[in-house]
Amino acid sequence: MKRFFIPLFSLCLLNASAQTASLDLQFGTAGIALHHTTTTSELNNVAVDGQGNIFTAGYVFDAPGSSVYRLMVSKTLANGQLDQSFATNGKAEITVGASEFPLDIVIAPNGKILVGGSAYSGHTPNGPGDNRGFVVRLNSNGSLDQSFAQSGIFYLQSPNTHFANILLRTNGAILLCGNAVDQAFLLQILDNGTPDTQFGNAGYLFLARPGFKFVLWNAIQNEDGSIVAVGNEATDTYDTKLAYCKINAQGTYDLTFGNNGSMTTDSYSGQPYVIETLTQIRKGQDGKYYMGGHNTSNVILRVNGNGTPDASYGSNGRVSHTYPYKDFVLQQNGKLIMIGAKEFTDYNYGWVITRLNADGAIDAGFANGQSFNLDISAKNDYPQALQIANGQNLFVVGSSYYNNVANATICKLKIGNTLSVQEMNSAQNISLYPNPVQETVTINAEDIIAGFDIVDISGRLVNQNNNLYARTATIDCNFPAGSYVINLYFKSGAKHTQALVKR
Repeated sequence: MKRFFIPLFSLCLLNASAQTASLDLQFGTAGIALHHTTTTSELNNVAVDGQGNIFTAGYVFDAPGSSVYRLMVSKTLANGQLDQSFATNGKAEITVGASEFPLDIVIAPNGKILVGGSAYSGHTPNGPGDNRGFVVRLNSNGSLDQSFAQSGIFYLQSPNTHFANILLRTNGAILLCGNAVDQAFLLQILDNGTPDTQFGNAGYLFLARPGFKFVLWNAIQNEDGSIVAVGNEATDTYDTKLAYCKINAQGTYDLTFGNNGSMTTDSYSGQPYVIETLTQIRKGQDGKYYMGGHNTSNVILRVNGNGTPDASYGSNGRVSHTYPYKDFVLQQNGKLIMIGAKEFTDYNYGWVITRLNADGAIDAGFANGQSFNLDISAKNDYPQALQIANGQNLFVVGSSYYNNVANATICKLKIGNTLSVQEMNSAQNISLYPNPVQETVTINAEDIIAGFDIVDISGRLVNQNNNLYARTATIDCNFPAGSYVINLYFKSGAKHTQALVKR
């Protein structure tokens, strides 16, 4: 039997004084926008522009049962609907190699969209092919920018490479951060997509140096153009260590940072076969760096501007935790919001969102001091990336299972002082129970309910009554387990929307 643990959906778990995270019921279908595809698809990266438009990069398989997946870039409006004027019905599918996987998306100040990652070159007569780094640039309407590289596509010819980050320079250049096999490198290209020969060696800068074999997972750019990158030190591939480094804007190590420009931490010295990696970095308003990763557990480091651990954070600059972790963002107040997936029941993974205070402890004011658990479908759902907009809107992207395939999915949460479901119910004197529901759900309201409809997360109608005219009603829920939305229409003309979970 499928079980749901969703603080927003389960009214008994809400507390008006503590709840500060709730799905935005005005976005998509009760806070969830499912962009249905007939084949497996997923969103891996997200960026939000100043108008509230959501740009995502992901992939979609080109046919049922196929092993070929195409790069998919989409634009979603602030209401959760695909922008039909962007590319083809809101989605651009782009071919770079035999298959593509995105690792970063960036919106340039002129509105152009850059997506980078790794493209599989395809099989050769001599065996499997390799992966090669790529960047595509799209115009604001979703078409490839023909003025960039080769008809909008920059494609490395070097085998076993990928680009993890795209950083826009103030002079119009584009800095690409990635790896060649197991060596980190930076490549700076000009706005037209050709290498910047004034940077490094013909545009390239490899970061390895004696005693520091660095593999890059993520990087950020400071205001002065310097770069701080995180990953692991892989001299011993069976015992990698947490590692980070800082590169000046000119392309040299910043010797004032850490230990002559880099830092390596072996949390399990003398214990081989413990793989340690930092996978994400963010910079706080206080100028300190927050780095997320994992070893035997998940870990967060807080590092001073000079590269030394911040001893005031956790245990000597480190917080170890067991909350699901895939990506994180920082709020202006120093709180950290992370996402990940966990198995709620057998073969049923769902989204988990957790917020930590500035000191690294769990935030008691977020989801009642617990994680915000979102189980969208009866099977496996996975979050991949998140972004904060305007300080109060949290966008999480990934996939959810529907119609026998994974589907590209966006979730929007309000994380400010907004009304939760329970508070809205109280204001309108509405009660709906039980929720989650098994067979029937009962509704009581002070106003006369003229009718209702229930839709699934794709917007498909599953139940409806337009001639109810009662203050109390018991509704049969003869539809599959999953997440739904119930819309109540009142005689007064008012409307109430609420999430409903079927077990």
